[in-house]
Amino acid sequence: MSFDIPFQALQKARGRTLSATHPLYAHANAQLQARLQDIKQSFHRPLLWESFDQNPRPQEGWDLILSCLSLQHAQDLVPVFKAIFSQLSTKGLFLGVTLGGESLYELREVLGEAELSLTSRAHPRLAPCQNGESLARAMLESGFSLPVVDRARLFLTYDDMFALMNDLRNSGCANALNGRAHAIPPRKLFEKAATLYKDRFSLPAGGIKATLDLFFLHGWREE
Repeated sequence: MSFDIPFQALQKARGRTLSATHPLYAHANAQLQARLQDIKQSFHRPLLWESFDQNPRPQEGWDLILSCLSLQHAQDLVPVFKAIFSQLSTKGLFLGVTLGGESLYELREVLGEAELSLTSRAHPRLAPCQNGESLARAMLESGFSLPVVDRARLFLTYDDMFALMNDLRNSGCANALNGRAHAIPPRKLFEKAATLYKDRFSLPAGGIKATLDLFFLHGWREE
């Protein structure tokens, strides 16, 4: 998986990031805080890791580092996890949540099928997702002891596929893959994909569903 780093920086500069008031962020953060409450330990030096490319702070020794949906755009998570690990004090905890698994599988399916039917090939239009095993392996490689990764599924509702894609763009989730198509897509591509989406993933009460898999990450820095 290779990302266009300058394009990602441009998205951030334009303020296209996931807002704390977005339903996805609000749900993920509430679940993260609930998991933190379940840990029978007090923390006195917490740090919020706000971006996958965040520079480490000058001082170390944070006893808790939290990350809420700030890691899924990383090209390689091992350096990110190593940076987080290096900032933790002994017996410090990293607790995070990121998207992965089968997130947005509906959109991937209909965009791929629509493009194949019109052009006989399909370009990557959404970044591939990490799974639980790859996340746990990256944490182990970075030094965390006995990392725990668990998944929770969330469904969001949109009026149609275009509303979903607009939300993704405004949240800084536009396609940033180096292998993405740069040519103007066929006019009928998104219309066909939207029809497929509506036909397959409509909800009885109206609108369409979008599936999101949240992976919660839990790792300690032992002595």
